[in-house]
Amino acid sequence: MDNSHRSSIEVDRGRIGGDRWSEIGWHALSESTDWLEYIAQFHRDRPGITEALLQRSRDEFGDNPYVWLIGALPREGMVLDLGCGSGPTAPGRSGWVGLDLSRAELRAAQVKGRTRVVQGRAEAVPLTGGRAAAVTASMSLMVTDDAGLVLTEAYRLLEPGGVIVILLPARDPVSWADRLRYAVLLVAVGRRAVPFPHPEVENDVLSLLAAAGFDMVADDARRFGYPTTVRSQADLLVDSLYLPGVPAARVRSARFVARHWGDASIGIPLRRVIARRPAA
Repeated sequence: MDNSHRSSIEVDRGRIGGDRWSEIGWHALSESTDWLEYIAQFHRDRPGITEALLQRSRDEFGDNPYVWLIGALPREGMVLDLGCGSGPTAPGRSGWVGLDLSRAELRAAQVKGRTRVVQGRAEAVPLTGGRAAAVTASMSLMVTDDAGLVLTEAYRLLEPGGVIVILLPARDPVSWADRLRYAVLLVAVGRRAVPFPHPEVENDVLSLLAAAGFDMVADDARRFGYPTTVRSQADLLVDSLYLPGVPAARVRSARFVARHWGDASIGIPLRRVIARRPAA
């Protein structure tokens, strides 16, 4: 199993414009960042923003990341979406149930007709175990308090033979044009990386799944091109980023940068990991 999909978007500002680049990656800013408070406020202010961004992104087959994720789910049975946000994995599934800690995100899901939602923590899901045919965690595992505990909960919730499908940020595939655009964007916000509370999850996800009792099924990565040809698209890209402590003036600078990429798209590299609870 390929364990090389490390996360992406960090640059050595001293080498911008040179012949060499540092590894690009997602990182936490510091232990002093109050991530629980920051993320709660972020999703109160911008419910559904991740879905809005990714639904506009396309891979080489013309699919968005949610189509890719849903393609790995069984056709029948209950699907439990941990950290469901506004519920992008729900359409077409009568057995879908979403769980999220953010009331604003759950309200956004309900407005879209995704009414089977539960407020709660993915580390302690208030549902009976052994009933779900599938569990999903779409761009949420790296922002939970304890990813290992979340995966243990997922195992408990799944019926024997059930699958978990995880969507995570990845390092590759991206083009050199993507790397350049990210580099300039990061200079604008004054950061070397776009942070997550627990960036180590992406490197550790396979071992965490094994520790929870899962058998691996697949581990793949794709580039999804996000268009930035109009101002609103560029602004959505910047506004979707976690940027704790970044001054408003720098956020405006980042929007200015993204608005001037011209007739182009920026690649969003994502990783889909599929694992199964053993049948016996």
